[in-house]
Amino acid sequence: MSSMQRGIDGMISPVRPGPNAYDQGGASKPSVNTQPFNNQRLAEQNTLQNIGSAAPQAAANAMGQVRSQTAQEADAQQFLLSRNAEAIYANLEA
Repeated sequence: MSSMQRGIDGMISPVRPGPNAYDQGGASKPSVNTQPFNNQRLAEQNTLQNIGSAAPQAAANAMGQVRSQTAQEADAQQFLLSRNAEAIYANLEA
């Protein structure tokens, strides 16, 4: 209230009016053990970060597998073509 009276708008939250004791979290309350609240919040943050980093890694892994499979198929195709060429050349010689 004194910030409003002094005209210090930067100290007033338009989203959360009132003192910190009225918020839903325990981190702003000095009389509450905030460790369980913070542990839960950090565990959720950890899960979100792990999911966010796992998705690009899975996509890169899938692309790598497709490239590897394509290379193997290309090698097999090249082997088949060379064997066919050898067979045709052998038949021409005979």
